[in-house]
Amino acid sequence: MTSDVNSAIAQRLKDRDKSAWNVVSSEHTRDLFGFVVRLVGFDQSAADDVVQEVWLECLKRIQHFDPLRGEFRGWLFEIARRRVAAFWRRRASVPCCEDLNDGLAMGSQMLPTEILDRLDRSAIVRAALLAMTPERSRVLAAKYLDDQSVAQIAAAEGKSVKAIESLLTRARDELRALLGPHFDSITSDDAVLRRPCSIHPSVPEAQS
Repeated sequence: MTSDVNSAIAQRLKDRDKSAWNVVSSEHTRDLFGFVVRLVGFDQSAADDVVQEVWLECLKRIQHFDPLRGEFRGWLFEIARRRVAAFWRRRASVPCCEDLNDGLAMGSQMLPTEILDRLDRSAIVRAALLAMTPERSRVLAAKYLDDQSVAQIAAAEGKSVKAIESLLTRARDELRALLGPHFDSITSDDAVLRRPCSIHPSVPEAQS
């Protein structure tokens, strides 16, 4: 279970305390990489670059983080979602990149059907996960790609098992709503999401 970034730790991060940044990056980088690598199409080199960008933006924006308004993990993964969207905007060679960019600009809202209709199956799943909130896409990835139990996910997220079960239910319902019109049948979340992936996250050097 990751520790909460309380006001004291947040202040140390804002003061650029190297030991505090080392602890926080060590706790979150593996999950962060797993989240990012799926959304960039399992391109591990690209995921490494995006994760580095996430931590750099986190450093730049840490003064705006308020632990009283939300968890650090959620704040960090929202930065990651934005950096992945920026990654796809840079990928001019990706088919329908401009349309995908238009959809990603909608934030966590459902992508328009006309955009999803023009993407291939893997891009549809990626776009759907990116359209969801980081929390929902993260727990889906943990359950169906990492084969984690609900108890393991609950421990990592710092939530109760019941809360994670409820979150997974809502996440599955949203994913089916996003993907339903674009697949002949969705009989298993596992079948839609699962794809082999070896994850070896690189923990960025803490900034002083």
